[in-house]
Amino acid sequence: MPNAFTSRVQRLISSQRGQILGYDVKPGWAGWDEVVCNMPAAEITDMIIELRSLTLGVGSFVHRFDHLQEVAGKQADRVVQERQGVSA
Repeated sequence: MPNAFTSRVQRLISSQRGQILGYDVKPGWAGWDEVVCNMPAAEITDMIIELRSLTLGVGSFVHRFDHLQEVAGKQADRVVQERQGVSA
């Protein structure tokens, strides 16, 4: 994304349960930044819409599976309740 939007994108990532691993200048793209993060797959589905909205239509992202992580708190309770409803 253009570096003018980097802080907004970082806030978006954090609000979607993302973990920012770092950010830097995008090689070969003057005035553009790259943000590297881990984000739950459940939060990826609408990420392009949110990202494009924040960056006036020019931001983009690439994602790939990295690892599984234990779900805790409210998300864990929600998953258990959904699974109980399926098996009932």
